[in-house]
Amino acid sequence: MIKINEKYKKLVPRPSSDDYNRLKSDIEKNGIEQAIVINSKGEILEGYTRYQIAQELSIEDIPHIVKDFKNDDEEISYVIRVNMNRRHLTVMQKTQLGMQLLEHEKKLAKKRRLSTLKKGDKKPDKVTITPTEKGRATEKVSKIVGVSDKSMKQAVKIDKIEKSLKDEENKKELVETIDRGLEGKTSLSAVYKKAIELENIESGKTTSEKTEQKKIICPHCKKEIVI
Repeated sequence: MIKINEKYKKLVPRPSSDDYNRLKSDIEKNGIEQAIVINSKGEILEGYTRYQIAQELSIEDIPHIVKDFKNDDEEISYVIRVNMNRRHLTVMQKTQLGMQLLEHEKKLAKKRRLSTLKKGDKKPDKVTITPTEKGRATEKVSKIVGVSDKSMKQAVKIDKIEKSLKDEENKKELVETIDRGLEGKTSLSAVYKKAIELENIESGKTTSEKTEQKKIICPHCKKEIVI
């Protein structure tokens, strides 16, 4: 039975409405010509859009192939690599893949940290990675997904703000802006700007409050001037 793995689904860039409708029309006319790739558990590794369209068109006999991996790390790497090979990805979509890969890299870093423990050492309750390790991971991921280090850091900040927002309306607005970015309707920088704006609103800051005002004495008129 074919089923969805929500973690892997997040790695799949969303097609535009035009691309989706074009593929749907083709499948309606010719059927699913490219098989969906699943793992031994029946979870989709490649072909979420085709599967979704098949559900909408009530196609029951979905062509698929099973691909096995030695471990979860290899499987996740495959899913990321397959999606990275899509040429139409925007910067926003690339950073979304990068965020998932970054989490994967952090987990591997923690595994490496645990592997250095000597026999008999007590396993720590919580394993953390250093800022240096985080920086290296971000730089590595940026190169893999093909975006600048700045873009990757903006994506990390957007994710952090989304998780920290308490007001439901603010969170909803940011999520909708992120969705537009993933659909290619707005840029990463625009999403980042909106995230910072909502963070400032929630923390009670305004542009004027953030700007530090300085006062000087005009040497000519001897009056106090705010700059």
